[in-house]
Amino acid sequence: MKKPVSAWVTCAIALAATSIAGAAPFSVTYTDTISGFTGLFTDINTGQQAQVKIVFDNGGTSTATQTWTAANVQCVIFTFNNAGDRFAAINYATASFTTATTGAFTTNGAGQLQTGTIDWEDQSDPVTAPNLTNITGVTGGVGNWILNGTNRVIDFDLGEISFTNVANDTQVTNWSNPVPAPAVCASFFPTKTVVAPVPALGPWSVVILSLVMGICVILGLRRHGR
Repeated sequence: MKKPVSAWVTCAIALAATSIAGAAPFSVTYTDTISGFTGLFTDINTGQQAQVKIVFDNGGTSTATQTWTAANVQCVIFTFNNAGDRFAAINYATASFTTATTGAFTTNGAGQLQTGTIDWEDQSDPVTAPNLTNITGVTGGVGNWILNGTNRVIDFDLGEISFTNVANDTQVTNWSNPVPAPAVCASFFPTKTVVAPVPALGPWSVVILSLVMGICVILGLRRHGR
């Protein structure tokens, strides 16, 4: 009985390991400087830092050899000031933006971003996807945002915010290389809005899982045939 038991234990461990290797979200970040704004923003500081973070999930399990399109965006988060104490976050987990979706973020085998351009925009006016902000005086949420190398980058009912080196945001390699982002969107949106992702298998994990299951079935049949 030792061999059959050992075989079944090995199968169980292999199946568990394969199922753990599920899909995961990753994020890229663009950093610039606030060049100015129109409107009466009392807590946005010209000359200080501005960042845009995009969280993706395409079903992949690593940053290597990936392509993330606009359809894979889970949330977009703008933060302002050197302290990063003002933000605007938009949840696209269940409602994708469609105004402009040209281009993609792609990586090589080492997980490094490759040359490319994007033109991603949500000019719903106002943005219809769930969104929130803590910028003082904003009452209508996010109006529009554009990532195509031009100002104004983000618009609210209070006014618009511009970036100093905005021409850079359209170039993929001006963004940080992707990093794991398992709870970034959920930190802004409660579980009622962003449901915690159920682990999903990438294409290679599915192949491996199928092979492991086939081996386990064969072992079971051989065991019963003894």
